[in-house]
Amino acid sequence: MEKVINYPNGDTYNGQVVNDKKEGIGAYTYQSGARYEGQFQGDVKHGRGLYYFTNGDMMVASWQNDALQGQVVYRFANGDQYEGDVLNNQIHGKDIYRYHNKNVYEGEFQNGQPHGKGNFTYAEGGRYSGEWVNGKRHGQGVLSYGDGNGYEGGWLNDQRSGKGRQVFANNEQFFGEWKNNKKNGDGIYLYANGTREEGRWQNDVKIS
Repeated sequence: MEKVINYPNGDTYNGQVVNDKKEGIGAYTYQSGARYEGQFQGDVKHGRGLYYFTNGDMMVASWQNDALQGQVVYRFANGDQYEGDVLNNQIHGKDIYRYHNKNVYEGEFQNGQPHGKGNFTYAEGGRYSGEWVNGKRHGQGVLSYGDGNGYEGGWLNDQRSGKGRQVFANNEQFFGEWKNNKKNGDGIYLYANGTREEGRWQNDVKIS
């Protein structure tokens, strides 16, 4: 049978019940305005359902004994979309995040941010493949700008750092040390005509 239940805290349930407990298909509206529509068992969310957040986000997911279980599709109010696993209600695992600006990240997550190894494809055509820490490029990675320019080497807090190789669209290359996203330290610059220049750089300027 179906029934409407109004709870003392302001929540409302409208759906199937057995022995005055939520059982089957129903809709549960929270006093806050959030809403769950889907399957219930034993008076709690259990099975597939849709969850609408008060900020406009929406999630398609599975629940087991009132807890999120397995993969979800989470659509953010700003147009972003996440497809993958959750842990303690946070994006976690190896999954796909599609940004509303058409950027796409595919890889490992931790606490809702890219963390571990992953690939980030930029809408304008560039691509980064490598290591991430707390949402930033950090470790070893390869960045292709999509126009013939690229970089392969170390990263620190989203900036080129350590040893790396910069490749330019005009076939010139720089091998050397980087800091704060600029050439800093010893390096070798190879020109397209075969000329080789060795020296020391500081903030992208050759000083010796």
